Amino acid sequence: IFFRHAYWIDAFWHMKHRNEDPVPQAATCWRCLLVPFLLVLSYLATAIVQVAEVPSDEPVPLAAVASVALHTSVPAHAGIPQTQYLGHWTPRRVHAMPPPAWPAKCESYVTINPDTAGLGHSQGTRNSALLVALATADLGVCFAHPLVRTQHLMWEGFLGFGDGFLPASQLDPKWTHVQLVGNRSWPLQNVIDHVRQGQAESRAKMDGIPVVYHLAQHQDTADHCPSAAVLRQNYMRTRRRKSGQSSWNVPLFSPDCWNIVMHIRRGDVNLARKIGDDARVQPTSYFIAVHKTLLGLLTDSVTNGRKVCYHVVSQGSDKLRQNMTRDFPGATIHMNTEERRTFHSFVLADVFIGSRSRFSHLPAMLSDGIKMMYWPFHYAFCDDTWVHLNKAGDFNHAHFNALWRWYAANKIGKEDRDITSLS
Repeated sequence: IFFRHAYWIDAFWHMKHRNEDPVPQAATCWRCLLVPFLLVLSYLATAIVQVAEVPSDEPVPLAAVASVALHTSVPAHAGIPQTQYLGHWTPRRVHAMPPPAWPAKCESYVTINPDTAGLGHSQGTRNSALLVALATADLGVCFAHPLVRTQHLMWEGFLGFGDGFLPASQLDPKWTHVQLVGNRSWPLQNVIDHVRQGQAESRAKMDGIPVVYHLAQHQDTADHCPSAAVLRQNYMRTRRRKSGQSSWNVPLFSPDCWNIVMHIRRGDVNLARKIGDDARVQPTSYFIAVHKTLLGLLTDSVTNGRKVCYHVVSQGSDKLRQNMTRDFPGATIHMNTEERRTFHSFVLADVFIGSRSRFSHLPAMLSDGIKMMYWPFHYAFCDDTWVHLNKAGDFNHAHFNALWRWYAANKIGKEDRDITSLS
């Protein structure tokens, strides 16, 4: 922009000094050459920036745990990746990454007193401590799993995220406890650097006393993807262990279909203030657009003759149910279903269309199916199995089609559906 304005600055200079002595011819010619040069340079710079915004085929590593996460680079101006998906394309999946190498002996621990807000925020802050432990495991640091707040305790045994970790309640108060600073916007890398420095100093003392690093209560981060494989492993292990013990393991749909599950967030927010393109709630027209597009894409020619079943999950009144029955013809409407069974259905869906909600993002992280969510979102999308929706509900059809061909051919998610047969 500065270079482009150079031309107008030069023209203004000529107007201002038009009544003064003429500028020497050499200087005038030099300025005549300089302005076109600056204009050409500015256009080249613009082209370079535009090329840089095109998603790369290489994963973008997370500085803290580069060996754990895979990321899809997304152009902020469009929200839809433009990569061409040709031939036998195989998506990058965080769940396919090797498990993290935890220390043989825990020298220190990272934990947190989780946020007191909703389940999503509470889990987000707790998971930040797990991310720090993953990033510092090479220094002998382990994760101590804290319980969420009382109002969310029913989720502890259901999610099973603490499986295999020391409960934070068993941390010895005689150990060295360090309270770290931070908040929701504090870069997690700063916390990781602090723990690495503290652990190096602790090792130098050689006193054998473990250090417990306590993250600030509201510490969060946008990128929880490095922990996705760990959380999924614990979650699915818990589901297998508790199969047949409750209805929570039985999804809302039949395993005989390709199940397309849409979460329309309604019941927990004030729709008068929170609905819109940039709010926590998307308008119904947005979901209708996604639904209609999928009806056109998932035809018999790509579903191997298997029936496609559409499900809409929401909270609200009978009037809302009637409206959704009208707006989503052919779909099964699930209204006010039990939360844990709903969550598990999101995880097992072949295609899951989420809302701008942590209650959508968390099961999407655990799912091996296809995830479709609005972009931009304040939590990261982890890999190629996430399809980015723009504010109109549109998405990259080439990406989805290639992803569906791969998914249907490999039947990823079948092992999840088989869990329901045990119930």
